[in-house]
Amino acid sequence: MRQTNIPKENQTNKQHYEWNKYVYLGRFCSYWHQINEIDKLRPKSVLIIGIGDNIVVNILKNMNYEVATLDIEKTLNPDYCGSILDLKEILGKKQFDTIVCCQVLEHLPFSSFDKCIELMCAHSKSILLSLPYNALNLFGVSIRSSFIKEISFNISIPKFWINFDIHKHGNNEHYWEIGCKKTSLRNIYAHINKYIPITKAYKAKENTYHYFFVLKKT
Repeated sequence: MRQTNIPKENQTNKQHYEWNKYVYLGRFCSYWHQINEIDKLRPKSVLIIGIGDNIVVNILKNMNYEVATLDIEKTLNPDYCGSILDLKEILGKKQFDTIVCCQVLEHLPFSSFDKCIELMCAHSKSILLSLPYNALNLFGVSIRSSFIKEISFNISIPKFWINFDIHKHGNNEHYWEIGCKKTSLRNIYAHINKYIPITKAYKAKENTYHYFFVLKKT
């Protein structure tokens, strides 16, 4: 399968996803948000694009969801091997209730963003998407007691002054991130809304670097 527009260094092999290297507390909390949002959607079938360390895949299977996987890295043993840019050729007429694409699209140039959203819309009723949110965190607090539901809020400033570049910022994984020049949160909303309504969007309170979008066809 075609794997164009992927950074030269392979970031998807098994060694990259080793527990003590890849998983930190914030990422593990993001897994909870992924699973929680999927469970709220109650899909009969789920396609996960980007297997990662298989934690979310295995938990969903244990919850008796019908789960298929797609990844560009064949050593991860995905059900479908190839790029999201080739979704139409890979899936044909296959449809899923929900497609999950978390921390994946930033590994492609932003010029591919619209095509990725359009392709996922063509093969699903709903999409769970998460993307990196590059912001300067100023203040955050979480309040919990026996009398009130937990209240959390975070004050941050997106790094709108940064023209994100994988070479300048020492990041050979990401081509872009939300909050930087040309990829503001407002811009991301506009691009997504061209294809599918955003029914929910938020930063994970335990990991404000991950911004979640729940997209659902009307």
